[in-house]
Amino acid sequence: MSSATDLRVREATVLRVGATTSPIVGDVSVTDGRVTAVGGVHEGTPVVTIDGRGATVVPLVVGTLEGQRPARERFRDKEIAVGNGADFVVVRRPVGREEAVGAFIVRPVDLVALVLGGRRAVVPGLMAVDDTGRDAVTDAVTDAVTDVVLRPLPPGDPRLGIWIDRTGYLHQELDEHGRYDETRAGRRHAWQGSYRVWRDRVVYLDDTGFWAFGEFTGGDRPELHHAGYVMRLPK
Repeated sequence: MSSATDLRVREATVLRVGATTSPIVGDVSVTDGRVTAVGGVHEGTPVVTIDGRGATVVPLVVGTLEGQRPARERFRDKEIAVGNGADFVVVRRPVGREEAVGAFIVRPVDLVALVLGGRRAVVPGLMAVDDTGRDAVTDAVTDAVTDVVLRPLPPGDPRLGIWIDRTGYLHQELDEHGRYDETRAGRRHAWQGSYRVWRDRVVYLDDTGFWAFGEFTGGDRPELHHAGYVMRLPK
């Protein structure tokens, strides 16, 4: 993409998850997948503008994943700060640090935008976000320049299957049709819905009507972190 600002969230409250300082109020500008300015009113015309008035910009963090890092490094590269990657959710309501780090869920009516890799994310058939901040169900072809398209895991992807948390309490199956099905404490189909992925990010839309977020990690034993759970595929 060009050197011009790719995306800007206007006049939002920016949550700080790694510090006790107050939230920042103002614009968030993004270029080439990274945050270039935070706070105040920014000049210039971006490719994509998101109306953040009355909304909160929440960095996409997973508490269990951050807990594996030294305390001085936790959240440092996840804050909405200049130079960091731009992975965040714009939510039409206040959000606190504990909620953002823990089991963060968003009702569709409150979802203004999801931004991954500095680009607005859309889910064909489930959700798209337009420049006015409204979400809509769509199967339309998106703009490949400005949008990230989330899709189900393809057949043969090693991340397909039943993920199990460390205690055996939670079993979460991801199938190639873009559906997830959770068993909790032996109760089958406790939660069900659609999932979509982009790189290491997984986004859930539960059948009961909320969005949730998780993250895959690499290594010798890949893990899926979601809502306070750390899951692995059986060997």
